[in-house]
Amino acid sequence: KIAQFCLKLASIPAAVLSVIMEAINSNDLLRQEIAIIDRELMAMDNLDEPSGKKGKGNDRTQKSKKANRNTPTEMETKKKDLQRKMDGLRGNLIKIELDKEFVPNTLDHLKKYYKDEWLGKSFTPDIPELAVEKIMLLDVDAIWKVLLLMGIGVFTNHTSRDYVAIMKELAQNQQLYLIIASTDYIYGTNYQFCHGYIGKDLKSLTQNKLIQAIGRTGRQHTNMEYSIRLRDEEFIDTLLLPSTNKIEVNNI
Repeated sequence: KIAQFCLKLASIPAAVLSVIMEAINSNDLLRQEIAIIDRELMAMDNLDEPSGKKGKGNDRTQKSKKANRNTPTEMETKKKDLQRKMDGLRGNLIKIELDKEFVPNTLDHLKKYYKDEWLGKSFTPDIPELAVEKIMLLDVDAIWKVLLLMGIGVFTNHTSRDYVAIMKELAQNQQLYLIIASTDYIYGTNYQFCHGYIGKDLKSLTQNKLIQAIGRTGRQHTNMEYSIRLRDEEFIDTLLLPSTNKIEVNNI
């Protein structure tokens, strides 16, 4: 729901979004072909591994091995052909970019809202091209790919571990503009945020989790602006009043 809201707020024209979606769909078809070839190569590598049994063999076998040492086998030839085919498919992948007008806090984006004097004072996402290429090759919904182009990462129950790993690396390097996350994301992380929003749908949040979430904002640097936004007044009671719902303490 939040992801859909972010896309709506970005006001990306239908024509621009259509071009991006076509490119993503085209890349998805190539990705499927690449994945098939990759699985074939892995299977061939497994077959090609030595069994561990050395065996002396007779003289004729040893001489034959020596004579054919520099002659590529049928499997090696097939592997090279598959590798060339995969490289060709990778070369056909469409480079996907979003106009800077729709990337938060870039100069073009700020000019659109008459806020160009904010340039340098507001945080701009920095998504490396390599990260975009990796994400475009993953089997995740197109919406997550479009959001990435805007500098927005999503941490939820994804089926793709690679997506989550890439998002965590971008978050660690402070290259994402926004992270949309479930409550479990706050544990085991040490990322630095300037602004934190506690969503209305988190009313079951325990006091300990709320404190942990708030504690992720405003670390280290003292010369920056920070804020915590509680999207429901009930969170104030959860935060300040004595609590009997101490799941984490009981678990410990």
